[in-house]
Amino acid sequence: MRGGRPIPVGANEVLERLATLPVSVWTYRFDHDSVRHMGPMAQDFAATFGLGSSDRTIALVDANGVCMASIQALNRRLVEVEAEVARLRAAQQEEDSNSGHVE
Repeated sequence: MRGGRPIPVGANEVLERLATLPVSVWTYRFDHDSVRHMGPMAQDFAATFGLGSSDRTIALVDANGVCMASIQALNRRLVEVEAEVARLRAAQQEEDSNSGHVE
């Protein structure tokens, strides 16, 4: 990148940046008033991630990449939490069986 904000280097950093990205609801001028869209503004996306060739549009490949990296980071966090829950349950069962308490 020739300037601006550096591109995130890892999925966790992408997820952290995504969590701060404002999401808005809007209607394009050419759409009927009843048509609503939701997402980040292109300028915010470009400033947050340093991706794309313009701050006027969000390329689908960049949006998909941000989503996929974030999903990977969330999956790793979920696996860690599930392992911790399993460890805590096993410890509780061990403690219960040692104290004679059974549920």
